[in-house]
Amino acid sequence: MFTFIHPISMSNPPRRRRRLRRPLAMEQSGMLRRDVARQCFPDSTSAVAVARLRRWMRGDPKMWRELQRAGYRPYSQRFTPREINVLRRYLL
Repeated sequence: MFTFIHPISMSNPPRRRRRLRRPLAMEQSGMLRRDVARQCFPDSTSAVAVARLRRWMRGDPKMWRELQRAGYRPYSQRFTPREINVLRRYLL
């Protein structure tokens, strides 16, 4: 069976709707590691600030243990809200 397709509908295919992402509150999503590092070391570049923050975290055994209990993962891009609370107690 033959179906007629109007030429206008062929030139303008229907577009998919994109789902808009709503930004989550900081308490829900956490903070980027570089943003936390830039707060601690405002005069440094992002890469240097992150490296210095990592050294501070590993240099304080008590803070390091508490971060690990809070679920710290060394390769994640974000600090969770629990990790941010630990960092605030020690650094910010």
